[in-house]
Amino acid sequence: MTQYLLHDRIKENYDLNIEKWDHYQGSYKLYTNRGIKLVKVWNDNETLSSAFHLREQLAYSGFRTIDRFIRTTSGEPYILNGDEYMVITDWIDGRIPQVTNKDDLKRVSKQIAKLHIGLAKIRVDQDWEPWSKQFDHGLQHLHQIKDKIITKGKKNSFDEAILTHIDSQIEQIKQSILMADKVEKNHFRSGRIPQWCHGNLDLKWFRIDQFDVPWLIHFGIPVYDIPAYDVAKFLVHLYLKANYQEEPVFQFLNTYQEFIPLEKEEKLWILTYITFPHHLWKFLYIRYLSRFSQTRFANEQQYFQLIDLQKHHERLYRSLYRYFQL
Repeated sequence: MTQYLLHDRIKENYDLNIEKWDHYQGSYKLYTNRGIKLVKVWNDNETLSSAFHLREQLAYSGFRTIDRFIRTTSGEPYILNGDEYMVITDWIDGRIPQVTNKDDLKRVSKQIAKLHIGLAKIRVDQDWEPWSKQFDHGLQHLHQIKDKIITKGKKNSFDEAILTHIDSQIEQIKQSILMADKVEKNHFRSGRIPQWCHGNLDLKWFRIDQFDVPWLIHFGIPVYDIPAYDVAKFLVHLYLKANYQEEPVFQFLNTYQEFIPLEKEEKLWILTYITFPHHLWKFLYIRYLSRFSQTRFANEQQYFQLIDLQKHHERLYRSLYRYFQL
């Protein structure tokens, strides 16, 4: 779409006068007579409609600091241009929170807790595969990879390195499956059910505005899971961003639990997620089993970096085990 056509479509459907714009990959920043707006391009109507309705339900449940879609003058949440769908949101001006800033981390922790409280109010009718089953897929993949390398005629140093470590990774996954299976039985016996979760929480998805209010600016299609999944992924993210320092992790948990105290099973969910070797499994799967093998993107150096990363995860596990007093 040319800028002139874009200008006409937006003026026609949103009654906005564009003074100037900046073009980014897949989006436009618009300076209009009604403030700065952001135009995003979507290719799939089904996911776009789901994202819109979930945003609206989330706002209705009380969580409003999110980039909601602005409706057109006819009440539609998007406009269609050929095969593309375009949505407009307000431009959330602000800074990315910093892991070293305690006030930033406290604001984001509260925001994530409030997000989970809002998401819990949205009714869900969807199947869910327990973690123990998901982990079992990973176990089967590692067995396939091991067999594939063993039967390989000429092995290189990378193959030998994987064979050296893969048995310990298989054992770790087996332990994760046992942990997940035990937690699932206790968790669901108490009446807890999965709900919508963000799925990929990251500090860069937040903006803290001039009034120190944190906004969530990246909310695509959430995942259906245990909310502790979000917490676990975000703890790993914080631990990495803080160069493996524990204090930001504990600070997040202290603030989060002011709003949502974690029960024993939820703490065990978090530990179970952290101990599962996700990165190693995905790395090996992409190299050996994916339809389009990515061997040139998966080298020996990366593999050993992921082994070191898993060791950091194990240290985080031990620290959290003590913190949770389990």
